[in-house]
Amino acid sequence: MTQFTITPDGPFSLEAASHFGFGPNTGRPTSPDAQMKLAFAVDDFRNHALVTLSQQQKIAQTLAEAAVDEDAGNFSQAAQLYNQILSENPNQVQATAQLGWLDYQVGTTGNSTTLKNQGRKLVERAVKLDPQDFAGHLYLGTILLLQDNDATGAVAQYQAFLGATNPVPAASVIKQAAPYIRRAYTQAGVALPSQVPAT
Repeated sequence: MTQFTITPDGPFSLEAASHFGFGPNTGRPTSPDAQMKLAFAVDDFRNHALVTLSQQQKIAQTLAEAAVDEDAGNFSQAAQLYNQILSENPNQVQATAQLGWLDYQVGTTGNSTTLKNQGRKLVERAVKLDPQDFAGHLYLGTILLLQDNDATGAVAQYQAFLGATNPVPAASVIKQAAPYIRRAYTQAGVALPSQVPAT
């Protein structure tokens, strides 16, 4: 536990201590007891900050588990994990984008217009939630290319994908998406960016 010295006029003063319910004119002790209570209050604040970090770690772990399920073809389990994240954090960008893309793919494969549309809406929402996150742009570009035959719209999304900074797309992700990117740029008559493999 961090120890603080309470002084009459310092940042951890008796006046500050009175905000926690003890100090002059509160009928509660001010010296060692106040120091201890203030230290507990600060530790409680720090523990709350650690809970927030722990929630972020839990989200990252759940996203990783969902990705493994997706790769293994366990789409229902992956969707449940993404929905679990979104039930607690409705604006979580990665889960929104991944669930949207998963729904879109499953809807396409299963000929479910409802699921495809639901997936597309989630992908569009992910792009709005964080325009610097690459996944939403990659997925929306691919949807525009494959579903709408909109190469120009796809190029705009792929440009945003390639320019994203939160995070920057890895070379392996760009390589995996390259066939769709090349197709969109060719159909739109636009020169292929240098970071996209030509073959």
